[in-house]
Amino acid sequence: MKTTIAAIALSTMIGCGSLQEPPQNATTLVSEPVTPSTALQHRWEDWAVGSGGAIAHFDGAQWSSVKSPTNQTLRGVWGSSSADVWAVGHRGTIVHFDGNAWQVFDKPCLGDLHAVSGTAPDDVWAVGAHGTAAHFDGTSWNRVDTGTESGLFGVYAASPTDVWAVGLRGTIVRFDGESWEVQPAPTEQHLFATWGTSTKDVWARGEYGEVLRFDGKRWARP
Repeated sequence: MKTTIAAIALSTMIGCGSLQEPPQNATTLVSEPVTPSTALQHRWEDWAVGSGGAIAHFDGAQWSSVKSPTNQTLRGVWGSSSADVWAVGHRGTIVHFDGNAWQVFDKPCLGDLHAVSGTAPDDVWAVGAHGTAAHFDGTSWNRVDTGTESGLFGVYAASPTDVWAVGLRGTIVRFDGESWEVQPAPTEQHLFATWGTSTKDVWARGEYGEVLRFDGKRWARP
């Protein structure tokens, strides 16, 4: 059943202390850690984020630590350009890089966020615990009902009218520009990440090596 896109104030979202962790084997490690002691787990192009608010940048030759405005674990990072990068994490943490420095983005209390993706500076999605999805329109973040209470661990925005999120027990939800709808899935394994090259080529990776592909019509094992 579809749910409307009507934005709900983020202050109505799950409390800051709400936890719904991905299973331990959901981690995707950065191949070039800054130091052995830095737990960087999530990467987008030249940026990596991780435990304790760790942020690192790759300059083409080496990774180096960057001053972080938070000590909360960051679980997702994405940007529309080198001067517009977002990272999200524990307790609803959202931080933004404007080309010069990272800053905590002013927003109400949120639950844990696990992933972020978008198509433009004014079209960014974050997903997380208990089916949470929030959209940034260029000015503010607003919650959008996904129709599920299952934790969402990955999100991929193919276009402003085609966004996918995946999560616990094979949960797959899709946004069509107006509303989110739960999609049929050929698995009950936890799904940790989703990505793609177009609206007709979307992939999901999950527990125990599970891999799914959407060909524009349905999800199936390739």
